[in-house]
Amino acid sequence: MNTMNNQLLTGGLRDVVHIIPLGHEIDRAVAPFTKNKADRAYILAIPPDGGLDPGMVKKQHYFVGRVTGRLQELGIAVTFVPVAMFDILDVLKVVSFLIRTEKEAGNAVYVNMSSCGRKTSVAVTLAAMVHEVPLYYVSADRYATGGGEEECEHGLSIVENVRTEVFQRFRIMMPKPENVMLLVELL
Repeated sequence: MNTMNNQLLTGGLRDVVHIIPLGHEIDRAVAPFTKNKADRAYILAIPPDGGLDPGMVKKQHYFVGRVTGRLQELGIAVTFVPVAMFDILDVLKVVSFLIRTEKEAGNAVYVNMSSCGRKTSVAVTLAAMVHEVPLYYVSADRYATGGGEEECEHGLSIVENVRTEVFQRFRIMMPKPENVMLLVELL
């Protein structure tokens, strides 16, 4: 038995945890769970009081509510994490913290890079690769147009046939702590 991957933890078996940074999407956030199980999910989105356009904030939190409800219907515990989604460094910091925390608890962590905007996607991709956790992309079959009923039901992307691609990991070497201290002194 491989004790590294199959060890029993004090709380029992490992949890399967997904980190889902959320833009105006529903299907891309929920579709993977029609074929795969999860215990918990973090939904990352802009905070309600983030100082952004009130219409955009309202629309974003509509999608947060829909995705939260759908995941809970599937038996997945959901935690909302407010993040400055347009700030790559903030997203990197928050996602890295969540990954480290869950890995330290012995849990399996997966990151969805397809349910958010491009800048956020770059940040979560870097965080997943640095911390060596699986990163996945959910392909859309078509897209909602005109902001109507289809968008309210599915989000911007419509997934009819679930195709989830796990990206190959590229090793990103972090500098040693003493090198980080040296770099800080150079600033």
